[in-house]
Amino acid sequence: IRKHHHIAFGPRLNFDESMKILNSMIVTTHITKPLYAEKGFVSPRYLENVAYGVPALVPSEFLKSDILGKTWRVDTEQQLIERVMYISRCSINTRKSIVDEQRSVLHESGLFSVENVVSLIEDCMKELTV
Repeated sequence: IRKHHHIAFGPRLNFDESMKILNSMIVTTHITKPLYAEKGFVSPRYLENVAYGVPALVPSEFLKSDILGKTWRVDTEQQLIERVMYISRCSINTRKSIVDEQRSVLHESGLFSVENVVSLIEDCMKELTV
């Protein structure tokens, strides 16, 4: 908060309150500390996005930035703006299709099984040691 005094951090919300806010969004993206991103951190917020039907964009700085598919990875601020503008013009059915696509990619990645989570961690470790 001291470092980003120009940003208003509101009170902490419980899960239900935060999901109501999430559900009102057209699209979201998530940020994290650069060290977390380069070490393979995958925000659980992406799972929440899919569960609540909100498309998400993933910054390319995340080691596993294709977690929702390569289409939804953003490499630059300009690309982020373009994707947000695109999604904001989409019909509710198109946004639902985007979320369905992202959900499918998540399921295919196997993040819901212990074996695949271990493989994901091992892949991250291999990429970091190369």
